[in-house]
Amino acid sequence: MGEHDEQRLTRLLRHADPAPLDAVTVEDIYERAWEAIRAGMAEEHRTADATGGRNAESTAGTAGTAGTARPAQVAARRLDVIAAADARARRRRRVARTSAITTAVLLAGAGTAAASTYLATRTGQHTSGWQMQAAGSGELLNLEGDDRVQVMRELIADIPYAPGYEDLREAEPVTGSLRSEKNAQVSDSAARAWVARDAICTWADAWVAADSSRDRVARDAATAALAGSLQWPAVREVDPDPSPTGYLGDEGVGSPTQFGWVPGIVTAAQGGQRQAVLDAVAHDYSCFPEYTPAMNEDPDYAGPPR
Repeated sequence: MGEHDEQRLTRLLRHADPAPLDAVTVEDIYERAWEAIRAGMAEEHRTADATGGRNAESTAGTAGTAGTARPAQVAARRLDVIAAADARARRRRRVARTSAITTAVLLAGAGTAAASTYLATRTGQHTSGWQMQAAGSGELLNLEGDDRVQVMRELIADIPYAPGYEDLREAEPVTGSLRSEKNAQVSDSAARAWVARDAICTWADAWVAADSSRDRVARDAATAALAGSLQWPAVREVDPDPSPTGYLGDEGVGSPTQFGWVPGIVTAAQGGQRQAVLDAVAHDYSCFPEYTPAMNEDPDYAGPPR
């Protein structure tokens, strides 16, 4: 068995492997294969030693015997080839193990570096005292967290958007109210309130769209959703009793609570008053144009400039 045979066997072993393995495992398999071959050749060598003398005596004096190798000599040469292949395999194995250890160290270092720059959205810190009044209750969230999109989508999953507007909810952490903002934090209740506001805007817009198409069923569904929005957990967490005059400022004058603009929309929708719905939405400027595509097309809507 020569170098060519060793390479051929190596290729056969590689192609026989049913699944990719790491370098250390592969070299272990090769070494076990060479061990089996070496054991077989050693047995042949022992057999040759036992019969070599008798064969030599029977061929003594025969022409050309000087250039003919005895079985023991052939077996010995084969074992030399196996020993050389085994040594190469062991060297490959040491290199493979060193490479594997080096790779593991490099990966560990890269992981440490990545961890040092990773910013979690959830901080584990909760607002208290005056912070609750200023920023809302709950946990503070990083608006530039690396896992912000996933965390925010889970946070707002229970807030219903009108049919056909659901993509806007998915976009909230990307291009919407919860998009990335450097060095900024928001409480989870405030974040949910922002999205609840946007969702209510989609229901008001769906009401106008249904009214335009004279789809009474869809309009009634939108009316029910608008009325029900006042009981959404995301709304009640920050505004348990939405009122247009429920917030008393420093001068004691009543002004809308955070969702105090919604009852007027509900009343107008329940009365089937299209213009009143448009005016109630436009009055507070709470709805961004991307959430009111149907209203944007209505010349009687005086909402935020598009």
